[in-house]
Amino acid sequence: MIQPQPQPQYSIPFNRAWIPERSRELAAKAMSDPGGDGPYTRECERWIEQELGVPKVLLTTSGTAALEMAAKLYDRPGMTLPSYGFPSIANITDNTFFVDVDSQTQNAEVQTDVVLHYAGVAAPLNSDNVIEDCAHAFLAKYNGKYLGTFGRLAALSFHNTKNFNMGEGGALIINDPSLIERAYIIRDKGTNRQAMNRGDVDKYTWVGYGSSYSPSDVLAAMLLGQLECADVIQNKRARLWYGYDVELAAWASNFGFVRPCIPPACEQSFHMYYLVAPTPEARTSLIKHLADRGIQAVIHYQPLHRRFGLDDKDFPNTVRAANQLLRLPFYTRMNSIEQISVVNAVKSWRPTCA
Repeated sequence: MIQPQPQPQYSIPFNRAWIPERSRELAAKAMSDPGGDGPYTRECERWIEQELGVPKVLLTTSGTAALEMAAKLYDRPGMTLPSYGFPSIANITDNTFFVDVDSQTQNAEVQTDVVLHYAGVAAPLNSDNVIEDCAHAFLAKYNGKYLGTFGRLAALSFHNTKNFNMGEGGALIINDPSLIERAYIIRDKGTNRQAMNRGDVDKYTWVGYGSSYSPSDVLAAMLLGQLECADVIQNKRARLWYGYDVELAAWASNFGFVRPCIPPACEQSFHMYYLVAPTPEARTSLIKHLADRGIQAVIHYQPLHRRFGLDDKDFPNTVRAANQLLRLPFYTRMNSIEQISVVNAVKSWRPTCA
């Protein structure tokens, strides 16, 4: 029998989900009728629709579920996407074509069908984009326009590592009104339940393929409490992001670490703060150096192209990010003392620590 390995204890973990008191209050109220697709779900959807100015938003059980719905709606075999990304984007289509990423932003070098906005910074966009993966990019903008409003469809994530979280959840943004009715059918297990709710039919039946994508209204209530204080959350995270960026600038330059690049037209989401180490060995050394001081830094994606046996030499920047990028602790609840501790620990690292 395989015994579970004990997990290291960190005084400053990579993430601590923040659940404000308002979220707890609304979730407690929702417990009186804890079904799916209830009033709190619809209120979250309206909030996002109004803020982003989009035709329709449907809350889902996860960001992955939103991507799956988008793939069913678009129904095109074979799409281009970046190799540096979460497996969810590769699971949504057959005959996937991968592209390398830019060494500065970790976004795709060229425009792709499935657009992943890494770290909440806009990837190449144009009118041909099909699906935007906005898991990192809720409330980020490009040229003053919200990400998630460029493609025909977009997916949001409200996982507990995200700026806004419902433990596990997501949302599908529908920018093409002609897809809304089909989206409801897909989300409602392939039935026309929404037509019955509107009074168009007297009973709902199976009319197509779908699944169970609606989240619990309790989780939606938890999300709504955070949406109501969106400015507070984003301002807190902005201060943390700039705190890292200013304090680590000189150290990073001295030791060959690359800080995040935010192009001029981009307004980021302040989802994460990462560094790209000069070598894989330097990354391993810094992660251990921080762990020894009770601080958890983590790596990120592994190259998706390897699943298909494609050669690493065709994806040098993807491989570099996979081998050398690390993410520092970053969460809304982080206080100044915790951040100073992380900054000082990072600054105390030297290459001789390897």
